Amino acid sequence: MTKSTTFLLTFALTSSVVFVGCQSKSGLQTQPVAQTSTPSTQTATNTTVKTISANTTYQSPGGTEQIGFHISVDANGLITDAKTDVLSQDTTGIMRQTAFANGLLSVIKGKKLSDLGPIDRVAGSSLTTSAFNAALAQLKAQL
Repeated sequence: MTKSTTFLLTFALTSSVVFVGCQSKSGLQTQPVAQTSTPSTQTATNTTVKTISANTTYQSPGGTEQIGFHISVDANGLITDAKTDVLSQDTTGIMRQTAFANGLLSVIKGKKLSDLGPIDRVAGSSLTTSAFNAALAQLKAQL
């Protein structure tokens, strides 16, 4: 890994500064690649948590990007956790996906997944947010 790549990754992970870029929404074409269901269930004090997953791709100025989402819901269908697989190979894509991953849970935690609609831009990452919105149907189908 080059010094500049290491610096960018470190900056993206440790800084609260979010770079807001001008990106065209016209290049957005989300396409589901694969849907993986990992109904891992955990029981702790009468609480059952189910984790569901979906992978998707989208078009960015850097090319086709891949990303994965893992959402945990409790027995009532409320979102308890969210993880994002940062799968981009592009430096800017990694930065955008990481910013999205760091902000997603604060936007959706405590909401009922079955009622969740499209979310607004998370951490300035409009294309990554649109990919999440496109994957919502796949995630809901696994409930």
